[in-house]
Amino acid sequence: MAEAEVRLARLAVFAGRLDEADSYLAKAESIITTNPGASQVEPLKLLVQGQLLLTQGNFPQAEARFSDAHNSSEGQQEPLLAAESLLGLGRTRLSRGDIDAASTTFMEASRQFQLLESTDGDGAAVLGIAQTLIGRELWEEAISRCEEALTRFNQSDDLIGQADTMLALGLAHEGNGELDEASTDFDQALQLYQQQQQPLGEADTRYERAGILLVRGNLHAASDELARAIALVEQVMRTLSTPQQWSMFLRQYTELYAQAAITLVQQKQDAQARTLLQSFVQIAGSPEIGEHIKAYEDSIPTSGDELSEDEIRANKDLLKRLEQLRRGLK
Repeated sequence: MAEAEVRLARLAVFAGRLDEADSYLAKAESIITTNPGASQVEPLKLLVQGQLLLTQGNFPQAEARFSDAHNSSEGQQEPLLAAESLLGLGRTRLSRGDIDAASTTFMEASRQFQLLESTDGDGAAVLGIAQTLIGRELWEEAISRCEEALTRFNQSDDLIGQADTMLALGLAHEGNGELDEASTDFDQALQLYQQQQQPLGEADTRYERAGILLVRGNLHAASDELARAIALVEQVMRTLSTPQQWSMFLRQYTELYAQAAITLVQQKQDAQARTLLQSFVQIAGSPEIGEHIKAYEDSIPTSGDELSEDEIRANKDLLKRLEQLRRGLK
């Protein structure tokens, strides 16, 4: 009974129904507390709690929970769950930007999955290694690792793994300057995430598709992708119950909101950009999003022989309006 509740919680996390996941885990906790025979479910429960906390953006607690899950799994001689807990630790370390620790953790997870002959588990660990290579901008190596991971996920018919890998492969191709390949990868990732009804995967993919459209100068289509990504993120956010959870969750998507606002200003839709940022700041606070906009301002050229007078004038106007937008953040 407790195991069924935990498995439902795991499905709810993947589907972006975070309140349901919390509720299922609370029921499982209650069953385990009152029924000593259900204690063998403890490692799986800790693992899924870690996945929920990671999705919420609560990295310190997620890391603690995955660590507890790993210890509990080893104590109960559940090697597959122990390896999955390492995967969770690797993903948490990657999310908070500790690439070296993440890489070491994914490599250890890969070794354990190989010993257990878990094809999809090893696929997930190899994908994690690929993501650390993307973080280091080692594009060719990352592409090679993504292709390895994809082979494993294809063998095990793991569609969520395939979607995550296509997204990472797109990032690696984009970093390597192969925009057509990246665009195809993102299209495939989007289709898979939609089939699996994974709103946050779809949101991440739409954000990356927007990046390609912006490079190609298609502001209108990029703005549409960014708006769709934000709608998906907010749909998941609204399944959380406290202002603190909303804030922590939304801060993970600061770059998405900053890019959406910048793209609106580029289209002379300054009022919409202001409204979007005000709603973000009310929930998540302003310092980091202001820094993202300032970094973009600093990248806009306002002089140089390669620019025409019209381009210089347009860039100075854009810079002024972005500065007004940023200074208006409260």
